[in-house]
Amino acid sequence: MAIKKAPATREAKDQNSELATIRVPIEQYFSRMWKSWAICRQTYPFHFTKLDEDFPLLALLTNEVIQASEDDTLDETDAKYLAAHIQERKRYTQERACSSTRDIKERERIT
Repeated sequence: MAIKKAPATREAKDQNSELATIRVPIEQYFSRMWKSWAICRQTYPFHFTKLDEDFPLLALLTNEVIQASEDDTLDETDAKYLAAHIQERKRYTQERACSSTRDIKERERIT
């Protein structure tokens, strides 16, 4: 059974609206970072102390990506990143399939 919340007051609605105007650009920025850099789409693979060095570089590079794409609309830019991401996933999947095939052949050769 779901817990019912009390209806939001006018002040709470105004505060949520104000926070949303701040939150949306931040979420868009981190979404762009996630789309642009594979290291952001996984658990950080290095020692946590390296994150202090890597994050500012990722932020700088993300700003460069955004600046370079200012001529495009946001939808066009997102479509380009999505297409690139799909192509990268296909390449990765094919490489894994080839790697699995090589592993199987190697095991057969050994036995």
